[in-house]
Amino acid sequence: MEKQAHDNGGFLRIDWLNAINALFFALAVLSHPTLRQFLNITTSAVKGVVGIMIQFPLYAGTAGVFAASGLSAIISNWIVNLPGAENLLPVYSFFAAGFINFFVPSGGGQFIIQSPILFEAQQIINSGAANYNPGTWLLALSYGDQWTNMLQPFWAIPLLAITGVKAREMMGYTTLVMLYVLPLYLLPLYFFG
Repeated sequence: MEKQAHDNGGFLRIDWLNAINALFFALAVLSHPTLRQFLNITTSAVKGVVGIMIQFPLYAGTAGVFAASGLSAIISNWIVNLPGAENLLPVYSFFAAGFINFFVPSGGGQFIIQSPILFEAQQIINSGAANYNPGTWLLALSYGDQWTNMLQPFWAIPLLAITGVKAREMMGYTTLVMLYVLPLYLLPLYFFG
């Protein structure tokens, strides 16, 4: 299927919210002589959440790159040209969400990045024989995100802090649960998606 060109206003076009986020992040980094000092002070100020606080502004940047570069359209066309895409879009969406979750472990950040891709893929497929409801791939995206959350459990950060258990001590158990529930996610997506 043919790629459609989109004009998103150029790579440097950002809205006020992203401009303010970028400004404050840059000021915070530049107000310290070294990046190491910035990280040390930030860590001492907000123990336990520093990694998450620094990651979230980067997710917005990642979403902007995907949208402005045309990468979303390229990936969309790649997805719809996969074997059986007309019937397996929910399953492909599930695995894509699980993969993207390793790099963007925020449900909202992941939605910002992946939803335009899936929406465009759905539009391309809907112009053919299949007809997908947006809710189907939205559920697949949510399931894939939650599936790999079992492997890298951000949800457990407060629990780990309270109990003193290290994340690596529970990873074996969460990995087994992640593998065990895979058919519980995939079967409904395949048969009812």
